[in-house]
Amino acid sequence: WLDKRREYSPWWKKFFIGRGAFHKEMLRLEKDAFDPKKTRRIIVNSEMVKRDILSRTHFRPESIHLVRNGIDVSRFKKCKGREALRSQLEASENDCVLLFIGSGGERKGLSFVIDALRMIGSNYKLIVAGKVERVKRCPPNVYFFGPVIEPGVLYAAADLMVFPPIYEP
Repeated sequence: WLDKRREYSPWWKKFFIGRGAFHKEMLRLEKDAFDPKKTRRIIVNSEMVKRDILSRTHFRPESIHLVRNGIDVSRFKKCKGREALRSQLEASENDCVLLFIGSGGERKGLSFVIDALRMIGSNYKLIVAGKVERVKRCPPNVYFFGPVIEPGVLYAAADLMVFPPIYEP
């Protein structure tokens, strides 16, 4: 994450990234946790994470096990409230409602989505849900919902989920 953050940060921020006490301690804890003498097996949820660990540690590939995240898609098909939420957004039948959901907008690429939204036009509406920083000078077709307990209605109202993370372990 710190490498990717440096890659996408302005030149003047790059030097400071990872130098604070929090990140130094996290790096120390990771180094300790990824010591093959102390940890026999690691479970990861993506090939990217597995490659990242293999490139930075002395773990053998057979000691890293991939278990993908699962989702019950039928749960969102049963969700009511699509039309009511789209009406609240003033979204017509011809509008495309996009959903960005998660926490940590910088890491998850929210600025890229908003930049793209500025280019593609006003018949797109973007729902932003989760614990994310508000973006300054945001277009009027971006709606910040904050953290939500039951996101099902957001998925039901959306036509497309957008998720272009810089780094997503």
